[in-house]
Amino acid sequence: MKGNCVIVDFVRTPMCAMGGALKQRTSQQIAKDAMLAIMNRTGLKTEDLDHVICGHAHMDTNPYNLARTAWLLTELDVNTPGYTVHACGASGLLALQKAYYLFQTGNDLTAIVGGAESYSTAPFILRDARYLVDLDASPVVDSIREGERWTQPEPLDPRVLAKQLAEKRGYSEAQILEEIAAEKSRMDAVVWEAHIAPVSWEERKKGTVSIASDAPANSAATLAAYSDGAAMMLCCEEERAKQLGFKPKARILGFASAATAPDNRTEGAVLAAKKLMKRFDSIPVSDIGSVEIIADGSVTTLAITDDLAAMGFDRNSVNPLGGCLAYGVNEGADGVIAAERSILHLARTGSKYGLVTAATSGGQGMAMLIEVI
Repeated sequence: MKGNCVIVDFVRTPMCAMGGALKQRTSQQIAKDAMLAIMNRTGLKTEDLDHVICGHAHMDTNPYNLARTAWLLTELDVNTPGYTVHACGASGLLALQKAYYLFQTGNDLTAIVGGAESYSTAPFILRDARYLVDLDASPVVDSIREGERWTQPEPLDPRVLAKQLAEKRGYSEAQILEEIAAEKSRMDAVVWEAHIAPVSWEERKKGTVSIASDAPANSAATLAAYSDGAAMMLCCEEERAKQLGFKPKARILGFASAATAPDNRTEGAVLAAKKLMKRFDSIPVSDIGSVEIIADGSVTTLAITDDLAAMGFDRNSVNPLGGCLAYGVNEGADGVIAAERSILHLARTGSKYGLVTAATSGGQGMAMLIEVI
C-alpha cells in the first residue's frame, strides 16, 4: 500500500520564552509530553504506529536523537523506531517531507511527525577543550549565537543581515515594529484550546507543575525571540487512515526546496514557493487561503510578504493566526506548527489550500502545499 500523506490530527505545547516557564525541561522532555498527547487524542494503538520523525535544530548535551529518546520517555513501546532531522528553521517541514515520501513509497503507513526545541537548555561550548585546556585560547561559546552565525562556511550575523535588508527595501523602524504588533494581535488562544498539550513534571516542594498557556517573549526589531516548546502530528497514508477509522483534517500535496547565496535571507523561501506553485499550476494563487511564512524576524517576514504579494498572494492571508513574530522561533517545530495554524485557519474560513514557506539559514528555502479535507 502506498499513496497520499494525510494529517489526522495535531497538538502543540505552549510556546514559552527562552529562560521562562519551560526552562527546566529539555527538548526531549517537552517532546515526550506532546507525543503522549497526540497518542491520547487520536487513540492510535502503538502496534499501528510505524515511525516517529522529529525536527530538531539546537541539539544539547542530552541524547542527540530527539525522536527516539522522547519516544522512549513515553514508555509506550520500545519497538517503534524514531529518527531526527535538522534543517535549521525548516526542520519541521523536513520531518513532514520524510513522512510524505515514506507513504508515497509504501515503506511506512503511519507516523508521528513533529519537532521540539529547548533553547533554555542549549549548552555553552568550551572550544578545543579536548586537546588544550587554556581558557584564554579556548573561549566559552554560546551554542545559540554560534548556530545563528555558522550555518555557512563564513560567519554571517543575522542581525546585521536584517539591518542591511531593511535599508535595501526601505523599511522604516515604524514599519518593522508595526509588523510585530500586527502578528501579535492575531494570536488566538481560543482556536488553539483543543490542541494544546500541557507540559507537566514533578517537583519536590511544589508537587505537580503544569504549563498550559503560551508565554512567549516579545520579539526585537531585528530578530524574533526564541521559544521553548514542541508540536506533534499524526500522519497516515490515506487508505491506512480510513482503515484505522480516522477522518483526516488535511492532505499534503507536495514540497519544493530552493537555495541562493547564504547572505540572502528571503529568496530561498520565495523561490521554493514559485517552484511549488509552478508544479501545481492548476491551483490559482488566489485560491491559497493561508500563507504561513517561517522566518527569523520582522524584516525577513516583510520582505517575503512583499515578494509573495508580487506573485499574486493575498497579503491578508499571511500568518493569519500570528507567526514566529508572535509565538517566537522554534526551529525544530516551526514547520509543523505553521501547518497546524494553516489547517485551523482554513477550517474556520472555508478555504481549501494553504502554503507554508520557510526561509532558513544558509540561503535556503522550503515550501509545502496542503489542502483541507
